[in-house]
Amino acid sequence: MVHEMNERKWFYRTIIYLVACLTVFALIIIVTDPYFHFHAPIRGTSYRLYEERYINDGIARHFEYDSIITGTSMTQNFRTSEFDRLFNCNSVKLPFAGGGYQEISQSLQRAFNYNEHIEKVLWGLDGTLLIKESDFQSYEEYPSYLYDNCIINDVCYVLNKSVMYHGTLNNIAMTVRGEESTTFDEYSAWEGETGHDVVMRYNYLDDVEIKDGNLGLSDEEKGMVERNIRVNVCSVIEEHPNTTFYIFFTPYNIVRWDVLGREGRILDYIEAENIAAELLMQYTNVELYCFYENTDLICDLNNYRDLLHYTSEINSEILKWMSKGEYRLMPDTHKEHVKKETEFFMNYEY
Repeated sequence: MVHEMNERKWFYRTIIYLVACLTVFALIIIVTDPYFHFHAPIRGTSYRLYEERYINDGIARHFEYDSIITGTSMTQNFRTSEFDRLFNCNSVKLPFAGGGYQEISQSLQRAFNYNEHIEKVLWGLDGTLLIKESDFQSYEEYPSYLYDNCIINDVCYVLNKSVMYHGTLNNIAMTVRGEESTTFDEYSAWEGETGHDVVMRYNYLDDVEIKDGNLGLSDEEKGMVERNIRVNVCSVIEEHPNTTFYIFFTPYNIVRWDVLGREGRILDYIEAENIAAELLMQYTNVELYCFYENTDLICDLNNYRDLLHYTSEINSEILKWMSKGEYRLMPDTHKEHVKKETEFFMNYEY
């Protein structure tokens, strides 16, 4: 009998100790909150901004801002300090590397739900994602527990050893060492080698299967592009008429267009861009930009690290051009723009 009572005491004690430890663990994460799920940054604490899909929603939910920079990895090198200075705003950066239009659209919708006073949105549209279904997603595993208001699934956050190790302990160490928090200029930004040899290191052209084509999009593909833009871009614009959307087609380099030519798809991408442009130019709260007429930019491989990604200097130039209204697409000149673009890419001596 005494033996059974001792076993019972040991069992209850163990449960109490376990619950106490887990409670302390959870409280530490709730207080430090490295992904800003519960609250804004604590003054005097240093934070490392990283892991976009874990931290972006917290930034949108709890930071103070009136403008947003968003898009795929093509927007990672924007500096909010430059955007703020040129466009007279207070912005945050919410990039999603490899993201589809739906993911970025849903992120913006949540941001508008959190913040009713968003004045400006800088939004990069990747041409490679235009000819996709509107529900296209490149990521299947997602920290969905950070994207809702359900308390129950927050256990995945507050009892997460990776959050403790990579988030909380790292931020505490930064604070103790006196390091500054990651700025939005630095957040997700990258620097690396550029130039012809770097761009061509993966033998893109050697691996392309040359096909006849350049016949343009099929009716089904045209419908796909239109649905993609209407569902994921136009819907956000229409719901927020008091917000100005600065939207641009991300400029790929000439080698990427050489690949498209070998695949017989140059006209496909120009038509897709044209469909998107005609839809977006209808809105008075949209300024739409395309930089392909700047052939010095796209033909100089020193501006690129691969077929798609340009340097931070180009991000800075894009901001300057947009602040001056340069390379803006307008309904009355758009046909001439499409004509020039088509003639250049179809006739370039690759």
